[in-house]
Amino acid sequence: MYRHLWILFGLIFVLACNDQEAASGEQSAPPEATPPSPEGMAIITNEDGQSISFLNLATQEVRKEIEVGKRPRGVKVNKASGRAYVAVSGSPKCPPWVDEEECAAKGVDKSADGIAEIDLEKMEVLQILPAGSDPEQFDIGKDGKYLFIANEDVGKLSVVDIAQKAIIKEIEVSEEPEGVRVSPDGKIVVVTCEEEGELAFVSTEQLELIGMLTVGKRPRDLVFTKDSETLYVTCEASGYISKVDVSERKVLSNIKLGGGNLPVGIVLSPDEKTLYIAGGRGKSVLEVDLENEKVSRSVPVEERPWGLDKDLSGGLLISANGGSNDISLIDIRNFEVIRNIDVGEGPWGVCVY
Repeated sequence: MYRHLWILFGLIFVLACNDQEAASGEQSAPPEATPPSPEGMAIITNEDGQSISFLNLATQEVRKEIEVGKRPRGVKVNKASGRAYVAVSGSPKCPPWVDEEECAAKGVDKSADGIAEIDLEKMEVLQILPAGSDPEQFDIGKDGKYLFIANEDVGKLSVVDIAQKAIIKEIEVSEEPEGVRVSPDGKIVVVTCEEEGELAFVSTEQLELIGMLTVGKRPRDLVFTKDSETLYVTCEASGYISKVDVSERKVLSNIKLGGGNLPVGIVLSPDEKTLYIAGGRGKSVLEVDLENEKVSRSVPVEERPWGLDKDLSGGLLISANGGSNDISLIDIRNFEVIRNIDVGEGPWGVCVY
């Protein structure tokens, strides 16, 4: 009999403990996810300040600002060589609403055109490479040998051999070339041409134009998927993103952004399920769900977000805000601005390394 009573008391005790644990679990909230720890350095080109800023993303401090030349815009890094490259131009700023006479009166300094080569460790300019007329954006070939450079005012793509410090080919594309991307497989270069709303496809082996495609109005930047089969293109004046089949050279769909956003910079997430877009004069950075082809989240930033990149941890976006002389750090997890940091005048491009 006593043995039965002890067993009964034991069962009651266990059940009571389990009930308390369950109640305790219901009352306590799950632990919050750990905030991202920013990684890497970022170079910001300051178009109006003739400089670039080196930003330590871990400490969120500008380590150094150096002069590089007139109107620095496009920027790329070659980690293997420890070099950064920055496009500088002696052509004046002439937005679409400025007429040709007013633009011509500002004067042109062709001697200022080039690509500044930067030593990343010393944070110093090593030399100015030739780049053709009015270089804006560019990309580095897969083998690191060539630079492919958009010459905005003459409608060409210049190919520069870095070791030879020479232009080895100039390729006619279309008017106002700007965005330049080499495909991940290294076989083609695609150039956005603003004036006619076109993409130019160039063979990296033949160094020849192999095709054109009309997309939306004023295409500005672009990004490839890892398999080199799909492109996403920001079409600023149309307010949408064009999805492009690369091999067929056709537009598959256009993803509307709304909210007055005029897209410029573009970043693809590592899992290729999400795009991040700098909304330009819409003063926002947007997240686009590629499965549904819709804007899933947006966050207001400062004036005219232009360039955009993500840190090495993948948890942070950096937008260059040209109208407010700062950059915004955006926590991707919550899609919130965690800090604005002053840089130089007219920040334009961002490149993380």
